Amino acid sequence: MKIVIQTVYWILIALSVVGLSQLRQPISDLLSNFYLHFTFFGTLLFFVALHWRLPRTALVSAAISAICFGLAFSYDRVSVSSDTVAAEAPAQKRLEIMTFNAWERVKVMDRLKSFLRKETPDFVILQEITIKDWRSLQSLKDLYPHMTYCDDWLCGVAFLSRHKWQSARAENFGAHQIPLITVTFDESFKGLTIYATHSARPHWKYSTQRQQFEDLAAHIAKRSADPAVLGGDMNSTVFSTPLRYFTSASTMKPAGRFTPTWPQRLRQMGYITLPFLQLDIDHFFVTPGMKIFEKWRGPDLGSDHRPLLLSFRL
Repeated sequence: MKIVIQTVYWILIALSVVGLSQLRQPISDLLSNFYLHFTFFGTLLFFVALHWRLPRTALVSAAISAICFGLAFSYDRVSVSSDTVAAEAPAQKRLEIMTFNAWERVKVMDRLKSFLRKETPDFVILQEITIKDWRSLQSLKDLYPHMTYCDDWLCGVAFLSRHKWQSARAENFGAHQIPLITVTFDESFKGLTIYATHSARPHWKYSTQRQQFEDLAAHIAKRSADPAVLGGDMNSTVFSTPLRYFTSASTMKPAGRFTPTWPQRLRQMGYITLPFLQLDIDHFFVTPGMKIFEKWRGPDLGSDHRPLLLSFRL
């Protein structure tokens, strides 16, 4: 049994050290998404080592657990406001935005449209939308009269709005082709800009992901001082090395608390169904000074992601 414990111990050390190294390497970026997993296994190994009287193993496991837990919750963010009086004041316009990866391999349109008619968020960001999905969404024109869609190769991002915008641009942005929709509103929304995106997936294009975040951060950093919101499936946890870089370079901050949205289920992929959501890879980033009232997950709509919603004030 002690041999098994020591094997797990050295595997934990190897993976966590690479994840904590913050090297500009795909494997380091990938493992930095799993600080909470290292915390869990480090804590578990600590108690097992105590039981089997392995003091060094227990001590190092506890140290790994503490460091990873600290890093997982040390990022700078815009917290949810408790100013409920301001939220109800007529002069303080409260807006709601939603992001959701509809997962093109499953049929979610009917459930998604029913949810949107019930929840009616002001703005909706959707990823992995096919041409067929886009045509289906046209039935929501009465609720969302303003729609745009990026149908370039491997883009598949859609943006729906209940409010008229000033300009909208849909593209695969930059040298590394990150899907991006940029929507700008007029002075009635204080010049608000909303960015809708979907970064590269880690399991097949992870070396591109950091480069996409660098391109996007540089682009956003050049914008005016007007308020901005970025939402989408970033395929990285908020405390990962790539998203820490993005936050620093773009000057935007994660909105609200850690809210895991994936994986909702892996049944359609042939794997077991996980007992709980583990990773927060769907995000909202906002400019400093924006007030956040609530951040929450929507229901299971049939995708492997859950919808993520944010209530805010400009």
